[in-house]
Amino acid sequence: MNRAFGIILAGASTRDRMIASFGALLGIGLTALITALTTGSAWHAALLVAPMGASAVLLFAVPASPLAQPWAIIGGNVLSATVGVTVARFVAEPTLAAGRMQATSE
Repeated sequence: MNRAFGIILAGASTRDRMIASFGALLGIGLTALITALTTGSAWHAALLVAPMGASAVLLFAVPASPLAQPWAIIGGNVLSATVGVTVARFVAEPTLAAGRMQATSE
């Protein structure tokens, strides 16, 4: 076997890796399904892959990490979602709401 496909998690068995992979797949899949059902668009579900993927890796691959504790994961996602929804609701200009400046020609 090629060394590039060797051990992913130090000390993790193949069973542990499979459980972590299945848990992450199930968590991201359920999040995408709920998002698609509530918004009526699969495109919105695709936007959640990056943040939910990062949380899934922490939660399922390294559950003993301080970053994988419930408060860090739930609190971080709720806080970032609250900020995002608040900014989207009160900032009418999409360029400003996205947090990037538009280039101007002088």
